[in-house]
Amino acid sequence: MTLENLFLVLNIGCEMIYVIDQRLNAQSVSLDKAATVLRDLTEVLLDHKFLNYITTSYENQMLTIQQARILLTDIACCSLMRLDMNSMDKLWELMVMMFKWHLFVADHPQQLMDITFRHLDGIGRLIPEMRKSILVDSTKQIIIDYWDQLNDGNKTLVVQNLNSWLKPFNTKISILLRLGMQNSDGSFVVTPINNDFYEHYSKNLGTNIYAKTAHLQPRDLSKAVKEKSRDPSPLNTREFDTLFDQLGIPPMSAPASLMVTGLDVPPQAEEEATTFMPNQLSLSEMLGDVTLNVNLESEDENQGRTHLEMFMKGLSDTQIQENSSDYGDLV
Repeated sequence: MTLENLFLVLNIGCEMIYVIDQRLNAQSVSLDKAATVLRDLTEVLLDHKFLNYITTSYENQMLTIQQARILLTDIACCSLMRLDMNSMDKLWELMVMMFKWHLFVADHPQQLMDITFRHLDGIGRLIPEMRKSILVDSTKQIIIDYWDQLNDGNKTLVVQNLNSWLKPFNTKISILLRLGMQNSDGSFVVTPINNDFYEHYSKNLGTNIYAKTAHLQPRDLSKAVKEKSRDPSPLNTREFDTLFDQLGIPPMSAPASLMVTGLDVPPQAEEEATTFMPNQLSLSEMLGDVTLNVNLESEDENQGRTHLEMFMKGLSDTQIQENSSDYGDLV
């Protein structure tokens, strides 16, 4: 049994669905088609045969980066939606780096369960349906059954193995840079100071960050750097509170003298602010490279499940290596 594969695919897969949901909205895809895409992706990702397959079929070996990417690419294309190579590249970078950031912030193995459950709840809330709710609940029970078999040492080892798998990835992610959670060299900010966005998300790892920031107005980092040491004026305080409202973050209870007017920017980010911070971009523009083609008609209403069955029957390490060239250079 390789429990790491279960956590890896579920968490990265849920991040993938978050991004796809945001792009469906941004591209004004009809509700019916969007619901079909999200339903198909969720049902394939949470299929119990599939989850059992990735947990038990690799003889205590974690998926390679190539295997994981090809597997998730196949899942992404199991519905009436297709992504071109560039879109899949961007999507892959986003979903992997977001999960890496979650584990970077987590300080206890049990938080891996919390992150995973929030991810599952998050995709269940995207155009809610009874079928998806049942799948989410049953998937949680599968995870609990596996997790409860482990002692504390093995739980820690699972998290360590996941962190080792994610270690090679160092892509700069616009939304993390923008919120002051990533440095300009791709590393994560260890403990952002006076960053209430970080305080909020670090306590809610796994929630849909794209939904919370969809209406967040861009902030000029270079301006924030110049102003960060100033005492907040009433106007700046109101502007900051407006951002909290847009993100759904509860108002701060700290005294006014402790309130900040901008993010406390790490030195690395300050040095190259105008180069790396997308202060001219909205969230939709930041994710604009992820383009979905949903003008395709499904030949079979069970296309996603049929695809999954064929995928599981035919999948082998040899086939994965032979087919890896279909997806270009892998991260």
